[in-house]
Amino acid sequence: MALKDVNVHPSIFAAIDKVTSQMMSGSLPNDEKGHKAISEHQAVWWKTYGKGCALWSVASLAAMVGILYGLKAMGTPKPFMLFALVVCAAIELVIGYQAYKANKRKLTAEELAAIKPALSLSTAQAAYVDALVALDSAEAIPADQRNEIVKHLNSLLDEEEQLEGHRKWLSDVPPTDLENERDRLRVRAEAATDPVAKAAFTQSLEIAEQRLAAATVQMAAVERLDAQQEMIRQAILSVRESVGRMRGAAGMTAPLDLDGLRQNVSLVHNQARSVEAAIEEVRTLSR
Repeated sequence: MALKDVNVHPSIFAAIDKVTSQMMSGSLPNDEKGHKAISEHQAVWWKTYGKGCALWSVASLAAMVGILYGLKAMGTPKPFMLFALVVCAAIELVIGYQAYKANKRKLTAEELAAIKPALSLSTAQAAYVDALVALDSAEAIPADQRNEIVKHLNSLLDEEEQLEGHRKWLSDVPPTDLENERDRLRVRAEAATDPVAKAAFTQSLEIAEQRLAAATVQMAAVERLDAQQEMIRQAILSVRESVGRMRGAAGMTAPLDLDGLRQNVSLVHNQARSVEAAIEEVRTLSR
């Protein structure tokens, strides 16, 4: 099964698009490993598509030359010949662009493996890429099971994307810093002799305690996020390793046991309720 036949997760294509954009703008990071990966990917791409592109270019040029000579043989006026060539060139550009659009979201496992080191991926996304590459070479796995595996892998990455969205707005102030600030304000409030200053320090202490309570709740939410993401990563790694063991097992007749994967995915989605509850508690405190 070529990767063009499966629904690769959009986040992987987003990472590829980012690298492509950096290449076109000349803003690629000065990373030797990344540059090597891009060079290897270009070599793989040319090996896969270069012949077809070259044939298309030659055929397009031959067609335009043929039309030019044909019109000239018929005694067609030069303005009409030029117009015909412009029309032909436009048609070829449209066909080429449509072919590009149709294949923009298609890639081979070899391409994906080559470009992976240049991509900015989470650990779960990196494991996902490895699992797809392994799946591509495990020819003994029936098509229906391949599709189910990819479906479950995509649902796990969907879950991780949602978790990352939650993480972005959670505070990264550790409770220990707020505890020190609370203790400092308590000392100042107790030591103050001026009534107005004492009242201000006391009010500040109350606000600091509220911040500490919110930060404690947020820290619990962050820990649940971390645990959930680790569970996702382990589930994807399990798929990668299970599929990897089947490489070259062309003589295998027993179907792949997907029960473990199904159970892991179900466990991840069930655990998501606990994470959502923690996030909702944080939202309630933030209102």
